[in-house]
Amino acid sequence: GISWRRLAPHTKNFKRGEQCRVIIGRVTERDEAGIPLSLMEEYGQQTEVEALVDTGFTGYLALSRDIVQQLNLPQVDEEEVDLADGSTTILALYKVAVLWNEEPRIVTAYAVAGRTLIGMKLLRGSLVTLEVVVDGAVTIEPAE
Repeated sequence: GISWRRLAPHTKNFKRGEQCRVIIGRVTERDEAGIPLSLMEEYGQQTEVEALVDTGFTGYLALSRDIVQQLNLPQVDEEEVDLADGSTTILALYKVAVLWNEEPRIVTAYAVAGRTLIGMKLLRGSLVTLEVVVDGAVTIEPAE
């Protein structure tokens, strides 16, 4: 796994003198772009999970069923989705709050058997930079 102690988000000064949140992660030995992601429970408690950036996923989030159950997320729908292998399946859709650019944001998340994935809808409006070498930097910040 990834050592998340070294991946704490930090602030960065921009030309206008504003400070913006930058999320920093690392590229794994398996060439996966991982970042820490804060999910917010119903009563405001935060849970940090390891999430992988997946540019082929057009939704907001895919969360493991264990995380969905642990956070007791409310199911809002079911949706037929096309998977990467070309097959289709029906997945439950849940509502979850994520801490994104220092702001809580309510998004939908699919419950999946696999790992937590960040999709393109959550990344919209962001500048994503990948240094694709083992232990290379993954940065996500608001696009200017």
